[in-house]
Amino acid sequence: MDRHEGNAHTMTDSERMLESLNELAHDCWWSWNEIGRRPFAMLDPRLWEATRHSPKKTLNRCDPSRLHIAT
Repeated sequence: MDRHEGNAHTMTDSERMLESLNELAHDCWWSWNEIGRRPFAMLDPRLWEATRHSPKKTLNRCDPSRLHIAT
C-alpha cells in the first residue's frame, strides 16, 4: 500500500520542496558538494554561517517566512 494512499492531504509544491530539503539535509552528499550546500546557504546566509554550515540546524532555525518564500 502506498504511504499516501487513503490520505486526503495532497502535498503542495512548497511542502514537497521542504521535504526535499529535509532529505538533503540528512544526506552527506551536501557536505562535499557545492551545489548541495547552495540551497541552505541561500535560505539565510547569516544563519548558514552561524550554524557552521549545518543544513539541519539551518532548516530548524530558519524563519518560516523565509522557507515559504524560498519554496
